[in-house]
Amino acid sequence: MNFLELMVMEVVPSLEELVESGKNLFTSHFGHAPSVASCAPGRVNIIGEHVDYNNGYVLPMAMPLWTVIVGSYSQTKSNKCRVRTDLASAQCKSYEFEVPTVESGSSVNIHPTEEKSTKWANYILGTVNEFVKVHSLQSGFDCCVVSSVPAGGGLSSSASLEAAMFTLLEALTGLTTVDKVEKALACQKAEHDFANVPCGIMDQFASILCQENHLLMLDCKTREVTHLQFAFPESAFLVINSRVKHELGDGAYRKRRAMCEHVAATLGVESLREISLDILKTNQPQFDQDHFNKALHVVNEIDRTAQVVKILSANESSEESLNSIGQLMNQSHASLRDLYEVSCNEVDSLVEMAQSCAGVYGARITGGGFGGCCVVLVTKASISSLLETLQKMYSEKYDLEPIFYMATPQSGASIVQL
Repeated sequence: MNFLELMVMEVVPSLEELVESGKNLFTSHFGHAPSVASCAPGRVNIIGEHVDYNNGYVLPMAMPLWTVIVGSYSQTKSNKCRVRTDLASAQCKSYEFEVPTVESGSSVNIHPTEEKSTKWANYILGTVNEFVKVHSLQSGFDCCVVSSVPAGGGLSSSASLEAAMFTLLEALTGLTTVDKVEKALACQKAEHDFANVPCGIMDQFASILCQENHLLMLDCKTREVTHLQFAFPESAFLVINSRVKHELGDGAYRKRRAMCEHVAATLGVESLREISLDILKTNQPQFDQDHFNKALHVVNEIDRTAQVVKILSANESSEESLNSIGQLMNQSHASLRDLYEVSCNEVDSLVEMAQSCAGVYGARITGGGFGGCCVVLVTKASISSLLETLQKMYSEKYDLEPIFYMATPQSGASIVQL
């Protein structure tokens, strides 16, 4: 059965189709062909939500959803950089800025844009800013951005854009020695400083370091990466977009991070990764209920992720293992809904509907929250009936058509040969 042929599945352009679309957009806008191209995937996090900035464990995979950037050095050899995009979230589709082109390490004068219509450009500006701190460009450049990663869907469209931009700069300059961890950290810093989102390291690590046919276990404290196979050939992960968009820059994300840091500081540790459930409960009187709930989610979520990793590491394809993973996913969603309070009615409904369907082991919200997507662990034989049920029930309740994606593990960011 070809799941991508199911009528209710979202028709997603292939990587090759995105590259061709980017080339056509570039040629029509700039009047000449691009010389280099890059791609970087979105990601879905199977479990381990809101723990990356608490030094916990996360378990994402790269999805077959891509940001592609095609470009070339400026034909006029000026310092001007011209960016064109077809991103649906971009109100203004073009942006220009200047970049220093003298030796690396020189003064960098790239600044964020404050215009709402061009806020999308901050992910590019921040990435270029980090790149030219260390590496030099011959001149400015022209580039076009196309993407199949839905904005605001919790599938890491921003990290995908940052990783693709950094990779394009590698292609332009001919760099082959950039450490992937340093590259991911540079992209994270770009999001902190230019998009003003204090994200953890999971999204950028996933978009850059994932491997095909593997989940990525990332220890966010040590930055150690382990690639794990999903040894259950009769089951799959399905991602469902609620079509409710969120905005992490609105302060809700920042508030929760600050609350976790407050609890850790009060307990005299670097992060919530350092404390056990017993320690947290013993010290509960020091915190109001809201702070305690946020910390309780983090401590338990780190443990849930470790349990899933242990099951996958055993490499045993059994019904018992699938049931255990599914139960941990269900527990994660309940915690994110009730304790961390980052879900919403629409996503809660999708999760509850999925959990009630035959063949489903577990379901949970994925990503930053406040809308976006959920991820479902389901038998492949049950996918068709699941999609039909969810499409009918969800659209009747919210007058919204959910979007479905198959989550097959992809490789991380790379240069694309034109």
